[in-house]
Amino acid sequence: MEERYPEFPGLNLTFELREAFVRHSGRPDAPAAAEFRDAGGPLVEAQVVDAVDSIAYDTHDVDDALGLGLITQVDLHEVEFWARAAAAVRAAHPTLSGNPFRTAVVRELLARQVTDLLGETSRRLADCGIASVDDVRAATFPLVGLGADMERIKGELEAFLRERVYRHHRVLRMTASGKRVLRALFAEYVSAPELLPDKHLRRWAGSNRVVGPPAGPLLPGGRWSRTSNGSSVIISPA
Repeated sequence: MEERYPEFPGLNLTFELREAFVRHSGRPDAPAAAEFRDAGGPLVEAQVVDAVDSIAYDTHDVDDALGLGLITQVDLHEVEFWARAAAAVRAAHPTLSGNPFRTAVVRELLARQVTDLLGETSRRLADCGIASVDDVRAATFPLVGLGADMERIKGELEAFLRERVYRHHRVLRMTASGKRVLRALFAEYVSAPELLPDKHLRRWAGSNRVVGPPAGPLLPGGRWSRTSNGSSVIISPA
């Protein structure tokens, strides 16, 4: 998608960064992973990104689900991690309620996970005597991670999210709607590639110019209206 260099399209990413992307995808058998299979264990930086991505994902999904009304704080009383964090916030701020209380508990969830991650990772690095990149590559288990208790209660929170949020009828309905829109957009661009931005169309067609304007009426806001497979699709021309 990026065009930063005249010699080639894309970004000039290092081996280590590309390796981290491939490992994060969770698809070790993908063709793109072939050049990294003999590299050894993942670098510490990549492990940190994976760990904090999971922490942020879970915690903000809880916050978003509460904000959208998919779940309530009462629903979360059954989740041990939330209960612990809520108890700590109540002890420190007994009069706090409503959205400020929710925000404080979410912040407490994040803080507890980050603190645990730092402590457990430091312990693993010290216990394994990690002193070089070669030591990291030779490790047979993750060097960055949460302690056993935090891993357990985080897992319970994730199970709650899977059951009560990700399978909520409103989420499933929007997911189905999004899939329909993406399919329609894909079909529209394939049938009328001139709707693509000029730089993408040149790369696709190998041409230096775009032939022909988009068809269909121009709607307010500078958007082209077209119809594909019986569905109305709105696409920005720029």
